Amino acid sequence: MIPILFPNTYLSGRLMRRLEAVFARIGVYLPSDLDIPMQMQRWAESGLVEMRVPVAAGKQRLAAVLKAFRSWASMQSGQPGVDLNLLRAFHGQTPFLDAPFASQIRTDIQRQMTGSSPDSSGQDSQVERLFNAQVFLSIAQQLDEQADTLDRDYSAVDQHQQNLLRELQPDQPPSHPVIGEPTGMQADDHGQFMLPQRLQAWALLAAADPALSGTNAPALFVTGSREVLEWMVERLPESAAFDRLTGVRVPVEAGGAMRDWRQAFLPAMIELAARRREHVDLDAQLPAPPPVAPGQAGALLEAVRFPGEHITDLLGLVPTAPSADPSSKIAAESTIVIALSPDAG
Repeated sequence: MIPILFPNTYLSGRLMRRLEAVFARIGVYLPSDLDIPMQMQRWAESGLVEMRVPVAAGKQRLAAVLKAFRSWASMQSGQPGVDLNLLRAFHGQTPFLDAPFASQIRTDIQRQMTGSSPDSSGQDSQVERLFNAQVFLSIAQQLDEQADTLDRDYSAVDQHQQNLLRELQPDQPPSHPVIGEPTGMQADDHGQFMLPQRLQAWALLAAADPALSGTNAPALFVTGSREVLEWMVERLPESAAFDRLTGVRVPVEAGGAMRDWRQAFLPAMIELAARRREHVDLDAQLPAPPPVAPGQAGALLEAVRFPGEHITDLLGLVPTAPSADPSSKIAAESTIVIALSPDAG
């Protein structure tokens, strides 16, 4: 079993460094196999990432909708790409793609492809909801990739400035970054924009994967933001049972002592997910990570265990896809969500 990233379908370099410090391999759901980012393809080829595309049908229609949306977005913003401020205007729409412009795009494209008007009775079908989720996640993925590219550009400029200052003033200690806040924090926050809509869309996409049910169903899920954990816990009924791991700092380092800790951490998590017992002391059950050395990059690791719950139920009561074997039983009895957020300490 490998942990599954959610609700994002794009992996930034900063998040990937945190993830590979804790996990040898992670799974990522993609809305389609269109426009897969190059760095994610490289990570997949190296074995760090397993990319999963639950929906193969409708690729031509999805490509047409995305092309129409990008053209519309460029006309609105006056520049190529997806503008964050443009998407913010639809923050109150639930789901996002019920916005009038999206409905018009779908109508126009279907007329072009079929030569007739669409049947409005199918707009509320599960297939249409899943397609809308694919469109939304594809747009969000492009937005996240743009933010990550900008983040890397700013970081490169900042590094260049620091190198220049060291050359001009070799006897002076390193100064603080010249360009405002750490850009990595900005990129991580950007990926949580429209979080409830992202979670809902991701749950629909994940529920379309038959592998999400059955004996080998994943029970470990990882996110790059503690906001996801807080959102999930806040939505639980007051009587719901859950276990929480106190936030611990972990070194962002793949080798050394972290390698040994990582080999013990994942099996311990899998064993805890297999238990249905209502209460487990996660702090006592999980191995303690090596300390973060002075000057070493770190991440804040938090986790919540939800006994007897499935991930799609936790994210919005979305029914999972039927298992290939109806008589099979899901091996995991609980869902564990892990957050690896930037460490401000």
